[in-house]
Amino acid sequence: MRGNWFLQTETDTRPGLIAGISSDRIGTPRGKMIFVTASKQIGASAFAPYVSLAYSEFDRGVNVPFGASIGLSSTLTLLPMYDGHRAHTTLSWQVRPDTSVTLIAAFNRRFGLSIGRNF
Repeated sequence: MRGNWFLQTETDTRPGLIAGISSDRIGTPRGKMIFVTASKQIGASAFAPYVSLAYSEFDRGVNVPFGASIGLSSTLTLLPMYDGHRAHTTLSWQVRPDTSVTLIAAFNRRFGLSIGRNF
């Protein structure tokens, strides 16, 4: 079972809160992660940090992942993150309203590419 549940939407005065179950950290051979995440865009800026409290089945313990979404332009978003053990970075390009291309730097040294399409 995997999924996200919105506990509280973000407003001008409060962060968004999401709880969920997902696959464990990048690089783990197995396991799920159960988490709650708070995120908040800072004013009218393109900067939106987040922090999570996450139980890792693989680690059998709690991690504190964090990061920030940084809008570089209307179509480019940088997302540096720390998963509780290692750092990763993504750079996403919104090609069209329904299509994005993301360069992934797992462990900030192994690169991959993701193409996403809304339908």
